[in-house]
Amino acid sequence: MGVELDEIFDNFDQNIIFKDKSYLQLQYKPSSVPHRGEQIKLVASILAPVLRGERTSNLFVYGNTGTGKTLSILYVKDALEKRMQKSDLRDFDLKIEYLNCKLKQVADTEYRILAALIEQLGGKVPSTGLPTQEVYSRFIDLIDSKKQIVVLILDEIDQIINKISNNFLSKFSCVAIISQKNFFNSEKIFKFFRKFFKNFHQINHSKNRQNRQMKSNIPPKHIWIPKTHQKNCR
Repeated sequence: MGVELDEIFDNFDQNIIFKDKSYLQLQYKPSSVPHRGEQIKLVASILAPVLRGERTSNLFVYGNTGTGKTLSILYVKDALEKRMQKSDLRDFDLKIEYLNCKLKQVADTEYRILAALIEQLGGKVPSTGLPTQEVYSRFIDLIDSKKQIVVLILDEIDQIINKISNNFLSKFSCVAIISQKNFFNSEKIFKFFRKFFKNFHQINHSKNRQNRQMKSNIPPKHIWIPKTHQKNCR
């Protein structure tokens, strides 16, 4: 048996098919994103105001599966966080939280979405047992507890359109990611996003006159991530 195991281990040591298997891991983040420079710059220009403590436009990103939607957004997220760390002069915190809405037991109900976000922001609530409105109130209190800008990245957002209320996303800037197939093949999802942007527009204009004038300059944006052989469309 010992000889047989040695043969298995020897074969493994000699296997050089993969030079570095880390490239195949889901959490792997490349140092650069080929063929997505234009889209990454556009995302960065939309989100850049958070570096001054300003709320940004809400961003809707869509495209075919595997075209780099999530990767491009996370690349900009990392760059923003690194930029914040370089400066000690800013009097606010920047929180950019990523949530994959397709994950079961994490984002399959509004309660669990809120609980996951609260935990990512440093708070804690029980996984079940409280009224959803109570969890929502704790979430809002946590956001308002200090001077901070919160940007929420909701990946596969079409998975939760039937589980969130209209005011769920009203307290922070949002980057919504969805596959082009799911967006255009479902009238229900299409109507949700039309309402999604309309609601944000109304919320942004529901404050006093000065805020309306300021926030009217940051309407929602959308970016289409094309296949590599296609030109970018906005």
